[in-house]
Amino acid sequence: MEWSLIKSLNLYSKEEIRCLNPINIAYIGDCVYELYLRSHVMKKFGNTNSNKLHLEVIKYVNAGAQRAAYFKVKELLTDDEKIYFKKGRNAKTKTIPKNSSIFDYRVSTGFETIIGYLYITGNFSRLDLIVGEILNCI
Repeated sequence: MEWSLIKSLNLYSKEEIRCLNPINIAYIGDCVYELYLRSHVMKKFGNTNSNKLHLEVIKYVNAGAQRAAYFKVKELLTDDEKIYFKKGRNAKTKTIPKNSSIFDYRVSTGFETIIGYLYITGNFSRLDLIVGEILNCI
């Protein structure tokens, strides 16, 4: 019997996800995006010290870099993805950005919401396409 953790985490239909707080969707999107980047950096640098890997990854998982990533893929987005971007961008948060502008922070939250939306709806081929476009530029 084949079991996949990823498939078991696909808990939400498109209808169910509409009831979720966009900040929670962005939360999972942040994790998924960072995992993609960690995997990419590890493949690129190979068997090296983890601090070097970490320093490379944090160049791409900050509000400014994620804002830039969003604008690289903006034209590829579907109508649903645009809706979730706006939900995430406009969501009220209690967090105040420390090392970025409010604009960068909001756009990056919208971007993370797209990634989270694709992940928790199980649209992995679309997720691969979007993140792949970004990784091709790194």
